[in-house]
Amino acid sequence: MQSQDEIMLDYSNAINQVEELEDVARELFQQIEDITNCRNDVVVNWQGSNADAMAQRMLEEVEQFIEIYKKLTSASSAIREEIERIKNADLEALRIIQQQLSLG
Repeated sequence: MQSQDEIMLDYSNAINQVEELEDVARELFQQIEDITNCRNDVVVNWQGSNADAMAQRMLEEVEQFIEIYKKLTSASSAIREEIERIKNADLEALRIIQQQLSLG
């Protein structure tokens, strides 16, 4: 049986891992902004037969990265909610066990 401190430590470790996932999502979002700015520069400054194709390819990449970003943020949110649910269930189970032990 885990103690309340052990449950909270496990919870903290899990939250740290979710925060790492959220950091990756933030970094990806920054990269999306950078690529978008670069694409805008291409559209404005590049004149030539391949300019439109390059701008279109960059737009497609940005759209793919946006989908990945959305999935990362959705996953981290769902994981965070599940961690909270499990922590609360563990703490409630511990409370019930402690209560039963104190009754004899």
